Amino acid sequence: MVTELDIETCEHREYGLSTYDHFEDGAGVCFSSYLRPVINMRPKYRMSSMNITWQFPADLSISAWIRHQGYDCDFITDEDLDREGLDAIRSYNCVITGTHPEHVSERMLDAQEDFVAGGGRLICMGGNGYYWVVGFARDNPA
Repeated sequence: MVTELDIETCEHREYGLSTYDHFEDGAGVCFSSYLRPVINMRPKYRMSSMNITWQFPADLSISAWIRHQGYDCDFITDEDLDREGLDAIRSYNCVITGTHPEHVSERMLDAQEDFVAGGGRLICMGGNGYYWVVGFARDNPA
């Protein structure tokens, strides 16, 4: 049975499957890549169902606010945090997550916990956070 959600997620099969998709035999997709284009991840994109920015477009709103306020900041990717662990964030006073920090590796979570235990401040900007466990292939992190 094909649902409305299935039709929406299958619309651009040429981009590959996401972990929210299923194979034709019903098995869930468990491998993905950040090289897979996500066509709704662009500045000011609003979800049609709720007319709000979400995930990357919402993160861009936060970075625009930081820039507008004149704060100095750096951006560290999930891959950076997984690869470098605590060393990636140790020198900062405060770390702010993105608006949807749902997918984390054990190393990313350990780094954030050690950062806070060492006196750092962590601002979690999302709900539904720290839910899925991910892993990066060392020979091909994408």
